[in-house]
Amino acid sequence: MFEFNLTIRLRTVTIDFELGVYNVFKKHYPTVIVRGCLFHYGQLLFRKFVDLGLKVSYNNDENLRDWFRSFAALSLLPLNHML
Repeated sequence: MFEFNLTIRLRTVTIDFELGVYNVFKKHYPTVIVRGCLFHYGQLLFRKFVDLGLKVSYNNDENLRDWFRSFAALSLLPLNHML
């Protein structure tokens, strides 16, 4: 078949929030910037809400839903806006 001598130089990689995947990239590609996917981050937060027993409150309380969405959106702010 074909053989290519390619060198891949990753600078940034976007992953879901699986700790194992993160650890592999940090171990084998220590200079790569690892970023998380916003969709999966939202899912992770919601699962934590469910684990804390807040699912019914989330479904019934519009203020709590607004707070949750605002909290999830914090990840979109530049770091210097959070300090």
